Amino acid sequence: MSLLPDWLTGFDAENAESAAAADAKLRAMNQARIDEGFYTPVQAAQIKKNYETQFAFGVDAQRADIDKTFTDAVKDNTRGFNKGIWDIIKTLLSAVPLSVWIIAGLVVFFMFGGLAQLKKLLPK
Repeated sequence: MSLLPDWLTGFDAENAESAAAADAKLRAMNQARIDEGFYTPVQAAQIKKNYETQFAFGVDAQRADIDKTFTDAVKDNTRGFNKGIWDIIKTLLSAVPLSVWIIAGLVVFFMFGGLAQLKKLLPK
């Protein structure tokens, strides 16, 4: 079962089956040509390497690729969004001079009874 419905992704199971059948036929044709010596050993090795690294064919394999791509995109976009939020916060905080932060801190300290606490701590 795919994470996303086919109507949303545009996935066509019939087309995936046709692609898998065409791929299997092409592999058989290439293997026959390799067996008869049509390709050089270097070309044959490259063909085999290409088959190992190509996108998957078949209904289940393609749905798995869609799911993986979707989840990877969600992770990347979430990371990008979080990074963007932190960049905005850092920009806003760095736009205010340090002296303003110190004054604001002292005002908050005194508003919440910091002076009374200091009087209790200091010896008379």
